Amino acid sequence: MSTLPRRKIGSRACDACKVRKVRCSEQPPCARCVSIGIDCTFNKRQATRGPRSLRSKTLQEIRNIQERQAQDQSPSRYPGRDSIGSLPDEVSTEGVFPGDQQSPCGGETSPAAGGTNSEFNKTPVSSLIVRLCIYRLRLFPVWPILAAEDVIASLFRNPADLATYTLANAVCAAIIAQLKLPFEGRTDDNDSATAASMAAECARTKALLQDRDDGPDATLNMLRIAFFQHIYHENQTPGGKKSLMFLREAITIAQIMGLHRRSSYALLSPDEQQIRRRILWLLFVTERGVAMLHKFPIVLRWQPGFPPLEDKLNIEHDEAHILPAFKKLVDLFWIFDQSGAFDLLIQAEDNTDVDQRSRLEYLQQRLQDISSDLDESNDVQKADICVTKCWMQAVVWRASLRRPKTAIMFAEENSIYAQPYRIVSEFLSHICHYSKTALEAHGPTIELKIFEIANALTDALATNLDLLRGSVGMDVRPVDMLIQLQRLLASSRGGNKALLTLLCARIAEVENAGSPELRGSPPKIPPTHAGEVEDDDNEDGYFGTGFEAARRDSFPSHLNMDIGRLNSHLPLPVWSSPWQDSSQATFNIDGDGSLGIMFTQLTNESWNGWL
Repeated sequence: MSTLPRRKIGSRACDACKVRKVRCSEQPPCARCVSIGIDCTFNKRQATRGPRSLRSKTLQEIRNIQERQAQDQSPSRYPGRDSIGSLPDEVSTEGVFPGDQQSPCGGETSPAAGGTNSEFNKTPVSSLIVRLCIYRLRLFPVWPILAAEDVIASLFRNPADLATYTLANAVCAAIIAQLKLPFEGRTDDNDSATAASMAAECARTKALLQDRDDGPDATLNMLRIAFFQHIYHENQTPGGKKSLMFLREAITIAQIMGLHRRSSYALLSPDEQQIRRRILWLLFVTERGVAMLHKFPIVLRWQPGFPPLEDKLNIEHDEAHILPAFKKLVDLFWIFDQSGAFDLLIQAEDNTDVDQRSRLEYLQQRLQDISSDLDESNDVQKADICVTKCWMQAVVWRASLRRPKTAIMFAEENSIYAQPYRIVSEFLSHICHYSKTALEAHGPTIELKIFEIANALTDALATNLDLLRGSVGMDVRPVDMLIQLQRLLASSRGGNKALLTLLCARIAEVENAGSPELRGSPPKIPPTHAGEVEDDDNEDGYFGTGFEAARRDSFPSHLNMDIGRLNSHLPLPVWSSPWQDSSQATFNIDGDGSLGIMFTQLTNESWNGWL
């Protein structure tokens, strides 16, 4: 009597064959389970079949799942590298991100692979590479502390390196904010990364690094992460709490690592010594710039054990000799620091000591003697030196002006009030040779410095207008110089509306108080929310600016004019659309065009056309 064959349990594979993705004989135990010596089970229940017709709700669910899968693909999946477009979409973070499950070989899959919604958006490597290349091409002279090529190589070579991934996000977020890149620096529609998303991802992964069992590490990567977080937040809110806290964090890590002690460099390689010197001196310069702009005390003070920026013994390994402007910038702040200028600026208002007055005058002379011509440097570095030098002169002049009137001899009065005119004249004569992108590379600090330079001239005019007219042979009227500074400020990074509001008010004060000889030809007043722009693609020639006058209580109290009448009495700048093509972007400060067209291109053009 023949034995009856065993009945199939449905038309489906066993649990093991489903995991292995192989054909199953569907008879318990199946042949494949018997061959490898494991139990053959059919525990996983088959899902109920849905309706044959496609409902709108079902179609929407399919789309939602596909979108989540596209955003949250498994980080361990890498496409081939046989083409330029085949870059890894995500940085692998296996073992460090929360919620990681066992690898597929262990029999379980990650939540992302199952289509569940992730709590975070990891930045694609391709998005990081694009911004890192921008840093190397445009911002390395500003922050020469990172080898972009090494970071990119590390992202490919060791995608599980969370510190490098965090650093890349910090740098890229700072780059977008610093340059105000159009479309967040995207090169295609598939790139969804933004400055905000990368800053948030940086903060999240940095917290993971700090929460490890052995605690946060004091490393160069952690230092640079904090520094670039400072840059990002300084662009969002200049002088804000987050910006200052991240700067202090970077300085603290540098001090913990001993970057300020020359003895800590003895056993390091020449390349490591070089990058540490640059980081130390960049922090030195950055903190002093922030301190002067935002009236913030400094903590990184020079000591005799400070390592020099350039290593004479290892000059072949040190690129400082090809960054002369960075060294010149360090020299500017070094002079300021060694003269005790920071303490003098604080005490100048209440102290009339003769020695301190002479030190301010000596510092002013030292700054005036420094040349702004650097043939070996690029425009980005030259522009930084030019603006910083004139800004320092303006700050020192205003500190000298705080002395009581009785402390100023009549013989020196002419020279004191003539200094701002000379400072602005020198500034305009040099800045016209640099491209617009060279200034924009320095972010919001360049706008604050230009405003302080203009503010010094308005203070001189408002304080003693007749004396200034009689003591200086004026080739250019002061008001015309102020309007040039206004136009320069309006063009930088789309225009700083708050600073422009203040500067327009100061110019109006000078025009109202001055004599006809010192007045320029004031432009006619354009409408508050619209302006005429030369744009071939816009037949109407008008667009909304959305300009709102800044509130008076948010800014220094030196403004004596009611901001409320600014909208109806002042010439306001006109900004072109931020999405306008660079070849068509024009800036027209006055409604009738009497001041000329400004900056017809966004890159590699000089500004001598408007001087």
